[in-house]
Amino acid sequence: MMMIPLRGKFGAKLLKINLSKISKSSIKRLLKRIHQKQLNLLYKIAMIESQSIFKR
Repeated sequence: MMMIPLRGKFGAKLLKINLSKISKSSIKRLLKRIHQKQLNLLYKIAMIESQSIFKR
C-alpha cells in the first residue's frame, strides 16, 4: 500500500501522477500475467480433454 497525502493540490497531483503510472504500465503487466495463466489453464484442460477422448 502506498501512503499518499490527499490534502491540497500537491496531494491531488501526486495521486494523479501515481494513478497514471500505475494504470499504464502495471495494469498491462497484470493483464498479460492473467492472460498467460488463462492460456496455460486452457491448454491443460484441452490436453486432458483430448486424452480422455482418445482413451474412449
